[in-house]
Amino acid sequence: MMISRDMSLRLRGLAILLICLHNLLHLDCYVMECEFAFMDYRVDRLERCFSFTSASAVEIFFSFFGWYGVPLFMFMSGYGLAAKYERMGQELRPWTYLWRHFVKLWWLMAPAYLVFLAVDAWVNGEVPDALTWLSQLTLTHNFWDVEDINPGVYWYFGLTMQFYVWYLLFYYLRSSWMLGVFFVASLLVAEYFALVEPASAGHFLLRHNSPLWLSVFLMGVAASRYCDSAVVGVMTRHRWWLIPLVVLLWVYTSVHVEVWVLSPLLSVVLLLLVCAGGDGGEVLRYVGVVSAGVFVCHPILRVLARPLIQQRHEMWLVSLVYVLACVLLATLYIRYIFRLASKNEKPEANRQ
Repeated sequence: MMISRDMSLRLRGLAILLICLHNLLHLDCYVMECEFAFMDYRVDRLERCFSFTSASAVEIFFSFFGWYGVPLFMFMSGYGLAAKYERMGQELRPWTYLWRHFVKLWWLMAPAYLVFLAVDAWVNGEVPDALTWLSQLTLTHNFWDVEDINPGVYWYFGLTMQFYVWYLLFYYLRSSWMLGVFFVASLLVAEYFALVEPASAGHFLLRHNSPLWLSVFLMGVAASRYCDSAVVGVMTRHRWWLIPLVVLLWVYTSVHVEVWVLSPLLSVVLLLLVCAGGDGGEVLRYVGVVSAGVFVCHPILRVLARPLIQQRHEMWLVSLVYVLACVLLATLYIRYIFRLASKNEKPEANRQ
């Protein structure tokens, strides 16, 4: 599948807006998401509370469904790595490759993380212990104490580094059979935990690491390897009847535990269809350019925006100002990162 740079930016822009609003609105919403486990009571709340005519419909939508922007970035990680090192033929030397990607993730995350710690201490009086911030700065926190990751959204940095490690295996073992085995195995293990041990500590730990998300990542690798530009053409030509069909399948899988593990895959397909036609224009493209900055900066501004919502200020106005502030801060932050990064290129997470 030949995803153009323009389409890639629009995809990232749309996905990061979903994530940004979700991570603010779900904190105080009665209806919460099923991201790391399928929870019947949350689906029951959605079915009881959601109505297109309700004043809280937008809040509930972003709270329950907004996290589905995350699988798009997982997909783009796999797609981007396979495109870079296989289609474009860039040399891959394992230790250099791993170190380079670690350094890029670190430069993207570390300055914002330190600012977040200062703001969170000022607003909430929370100061983590040395082991906590050290493990976050080394991208290893996911392995031992996922409950204590703060901001919680930074779990994604450790996950991304794990994907970089996984890609080495699939770079050297390129058979479609091997890809298929790991894809199916990831889904089967995820299905087991979803049905048998949804509330277990083991499931929660695995959900904050790569094994149960590997299917989405490999979907991106497979799209880069085996699909061509004709696929995007078909999606563009037939998107107006494909979108309603995929929406129905996606919503169905997101609220039924038996097929819940398929919902991230369908969310990726839906976002690809939505962005295949060039909708969104310059706004989504620009947000896509600074999407990595939005991701690392929005937890800082969320600490300041949440009290305003709790104080009953207009939610739509707080959300709008919050999003605009995130984009502005992200723009400044990315320029700052350019000056600090060891090489004059964009942080890798911005190309996922």
